[in-house]
Amino acid sequence: MTESRCCGAFYLIPHTHWEGAVFQTREAYLEMGLPNILRALALLKADPDYRFTLDQVCYVKPFLERYPQEAPAFRRFVNEGRLAIVGGTDTMLDVNMPGGESWVRQVLYGKGYFRRELGVDVTVGWQLDTFGHHAQMPQLLRLSGLRSFWFFRGVPNWDTPGEFLWEGIDGTRIPAFWLPEGYAVSYGSPKTLPEFSAFMQTRYDALGRYSPGPLRAGPGGADVCAPEEHLPGLVREHNARSQDGLQLRLATPLDFEAAVKLG
Repeated sequence: MTESRCCGAFYLIPHTHWEGAVFQTREAYLEMGLPNILRALALLKADPDYRFTLDQVCYVKPFLERYPQEAPAFRRFVNEGRLAIVGGTDTMLDVNMPGGESWVRQVLYGKGYFRRELGVDVTVGWQLDTFGHHAQMPQLLRLSGLRSFWFFRGVPNWDTPGEFLWEGIDGTRIPAFWLPEGYAVSYGSPKTLPEFSAFMQTRYDALGRYSPGPLRAGPGGADVCAPEEHLPGLVREHNARSQDGLQLRLATPLDFEAAVKLG
């Protein structure tokens, strides 16, 4: 039996990556994207095992303004830890060459909004789709109260491990979680067993080169994508039939960070 099929756990992290105004106008993206938060809330209401992750004030703020009737449930799921708020900035800004003023303003506004409106102090750095990362980001992240950094682009080579301690120019270190297979690695899964199980096993195995341990992170969300309604039920079915094999866990980034205890 291979390592990946023995006592392994794949932490599925449902999320949606918000594209503010890349190929369409801001309003067009909001019309397309805000219903995805409604779908996520419906899944959270229907299934206690479900988890979801959101980033960027510029996505959350207009949702709460346009759907005030959903605000109590939204806040309740945040307080329960089932709806994770990550990033801590207004937008997913370019940090390849960060201006000190722009970074400070982003964090002050982003973390301030989430603390004031949702009562949550964001600690997960979440830069999934920026095109590079300045070598002094560990210090900037730490000074901003962020305790981890999740990202997709910008590693020096393909021998980079999936989880490591990133050391900045000044010696500051922060746990870093690189996503070598992208931030949609577990997204687009089949809606029937055993195809669903085979898909997840393949995705888990693909990460073995970068995360050789039994615990691996599988973010499941593409750009302005809808939550997958079949996920909670099929996760339970898979686990019931695969008691000695790969286990799937619906999770948030903090769940995975607590499990791997990096740094």
